[in-house]
Order: sequence, then structure tokens, then C-alpha cells
Amino acid sequence: MTAGFERVNFFKGLFLQAEDWQREQEYHKEKRRFHNKYLHTPGVAFGCLSDLKVTASEEGTSLMVAPGYAIDGEGNDIYLSKDKEIKLPPLRSFHPPTTVYIAVRYNEKEVDMRINEANPQYSGYAFTAEGIVLEITPAQPDNNLRIELARIELSESPEYIRNAVDINNPEHDEIDLRHVQGAGARTEAREKELTLSDLGVKVLDTTIQVRSSTRRQEATNVLIEKMDKEMPQPMYVVHVHSMDSARIQWWTECSLNKDNGTYEYTLYIKNYSSLTTPVMCRVFRMRI
Repeated sequence: MTAGFERVNFFKGLFLQAEDWQREQEYHKEKRRFHNKYLHTPGVAFGCLSDLKVTASEEGTSLMVAPGYAIDGEGNDIYLSKDKEIKLPPLRSFHPPTTVYIAVRYNEKEVDMRINEANPQYSGYAFTAEGIVLEITPAQPDNNLRIELARIELSESPEYIRNAVDINNPEHDEIDLRHVQGAGARTEAREKELTLSDLGVKVLDTTIQVRSSTRRQEATNVLIEKMDKEMPQPMYVVHVHSMDSARIQWWTECSLNKDNGTYEYTLYIKNYSSLTTPVMCRVFRMRI
């Protein structure tokens, strides 16, 4: 929908034709795909059902793909609700030694044909079935439109396929699940080092001169922020650092201002050295 999203606006007396209902369906399909494509990376959604896990049959002549869910690079939902068997072709047809891949891709087809014999122009498929296609291919999946579920490094004379004895170090003719890509959140934080700015809002960033103090009432204070009583209580990350390595003590306090009914959060600092010292104060309010 390059022109933007449009949904049906129902009102009394509205008459809808088949094309209008198709547009209504397209709206929901494109909205879901738009979300999946731009907020998630393609791959298998681990933790959903049985993760589309590939295993070999006892005879080693077929593979079983367990139920699971994945997202492709176009935002399509790839969903398998029950076990599905894949019959293996003759392994020598892949011209071993080589690597073959088990991949899955999205597919849909029209189903439930409704025939109107009196008016054939009113015939058509009543539903579209969203499904998948499982493939065994020598071409490595791009993990965009085709999602890798497993790979097998075939020996020179493969006879049958086995489950790996050591899943962390599969041998020839054993199923290798180490390269399956997991779906995840598509965020900038995944590609750069996480900082406090990603987790909270900076509410105080200043350097103040703190005089020498020997008693609690002589502590220097700086207001962090004021908040209404109805607001949830904040959680702070506080960093206080003496610029010339003087010994200091700091703490925070919360008090109610009865005049305006707000809570005041204050940072207190005591300087145990004999000279005034510059102190850097930085406070982040966490997103909770």
C-alpha cells in the first residue's frame, strides 16, 4: 500500500461489493506485514511450539519438521501447526560431497471453490489458505524469503541421514541446527552499545562546587526534579564524582511540598576534604 493505509468506514446503508471486502482484507494483511517487516528481523521464533525443529526418521530416509512459527523478510507469517514429513530424494542426486539445506518459505493458495451453475460469473474461491513450502535444496537459503531450518553436510557416499550425536559438532550426514537464524526485534540498540540514554531520561547533568562540610546540615544540595503526587514513583540511576578525588558522601531524599502538593527529589553531597571541590552530578530517571 504505497499510497497509505485505508480501512472501511462502516455506516448505515453502506453497500459493499467483493472488491471492497478484498480491500478490507488487504488492509489487515499489509498492516501485519508492515509491522513484521520493519520491527522484526526474519527467522524462526524460538519458544513458539517446537521451533520448526528438523529431525531424521529412524530409517534415515525422511525428515520431520516440528510445529513452529517464523517470519520472513517481507513480513509474512510462516506457521506450521503440526508435524510435517519430508521424503528425502536419493542423496546421490545432490552430487556429494556437498551441503544441502532444509528451508521453509511462505505460500498461499485459493481454496473452497463455490460454483454457481445458474450464474457462473458469481463462482469463485471462498477462502485463501496461508501455508508454507518445505524444500531440500543445494542452494543456501537467503534467510529473507527462504528461512533455513537445518543443513546437512553430505559425505562422498551418503546412505541415510541421522540426528546429530553431538548437536554442537555434527558429523557428515547428520542434521546441523547450528545455523538457524532466530527472529528478533529490529532496533538500533542491537547494533550499537547500549547506553543509559537508551534506558532512561537524563534529568540532571551539572558540576557544582561543594564546600568542606563536617556536619549533616552543612551538606550541599541540588534539586533533581519535582513530580506530582499522582505520578508513579521514579527510579533513578545516580552518578556523583569528585573532580579532584576528594572524599565525598552523597544521598538522595524525597520530601512532600505541602504548599503545592508535589514531591521534591533532592541530591545531597558532603565534602570531607578541607577544600572546596568540584563535583559532577548526573542523574537518569529510568523507564519503568
